Amino acid sequence: MYMDSINSLMVLGTCLLGISFGWFCHEVLLIVMRPTRNDSQAWQHDERRRETLRRGSELFRWFEPLIMDLARVRLLMTLGNVGSVERSLLQGGAPLPWSAREYLAVAAFRSMLASLAWLILSYQSLGLSNAILTAVLILSSGILMAPRKLATLAKVRMRRFKQRLPYAIDLMALMMEAGGDFRQCLTTVVHENRGHPVGDEFGWLLKSFAAGQPLRESLDLLQSRLRDEDVHEIVFSIKNAEELGVPLSKTFLTLAEQMRLKRAQNAEKMIGERKTMLAFPSLIIMIACLIIAVAPTILNAVFHG
Repeated sequence: MYMDSINSLMVLGTCLLGISFGWFCHEVLLIVMRPTRNDSQAWQHDERRRETLRRGSELFRWFEPLIMDLARVRLLMTLGNVGSVERSLLQGGAPLPWSAREYLAVAAFRSMLASLAWLILSYQSLGLSNAILTAVLILSSGILMAPRKLATLAKVRMRRFKQRLPYAIDLMALMMEAGGDFRQCLTTVVHENRGHPVGDEFGWLLKSFAAGQPLRESLDLLQSRLRDEDVHEIVFSIKNAEELGVPLSKTFLTLAEQMRLKRAQNAEKMIGERKTMLAFPSLIIMIACLIIAVAPTILNAVFHG
């Protein structure tokens, strides 16, 4: 029995060694045979983004060739729902500038490492077949849960953004009434909301606007990135104000008032929904209290006649 386990362990180690050596040779060939590009052909923006990813993620820095190969696997992109990941990334679900394919590839590679570690540690206690089955479950759950986790983070960030958005619009309206222009208002909002989603999003808008991009295109980019009703309403109101010649200060004051009113209506709606949701648990608690109150009398009548 002892020799059988030793032989099985040697077979497993040999297979893992062969897989590792084959992967190493494959990556070396990819690096050697990869086509070179001169500076004029390089995409500077993408190179800066990759450099940010290397600084922020050790996993990407050490295993970038393999991760980029995984990003080309169609089955992985299908299982991970690349469209949902892209929407969550646009809404700021991740602090690093991942693309949807890169994010899924990193999540898959992290799950592969976790499943491999579990396979090595649980081989002797669970047996080879059970350890492999559990490792496959860890790998698949890691790939499937990554988009949901990212979507949750994006929803939390958008909730924080919408909570402070009316106050940012109020500040811009007050500054414009005091004689400030649109760029000065954006600068103040970004400065007062540093580290907050409002400051980050208006900072992107300020950068694109300061780089010479037309205001309409900058607003369209903000709208397409966040995909939120309040942002759509703000963009639509600013465009109409520019076309009709309406002062932006009045437009911002009206927008802030509408958003506060909408928040109050949503709060009242949520309170009504919570009352309905609490009806059944309240009924269960009432029945339990009634049973506790009546149980001594019933038991006394049953056992003592």
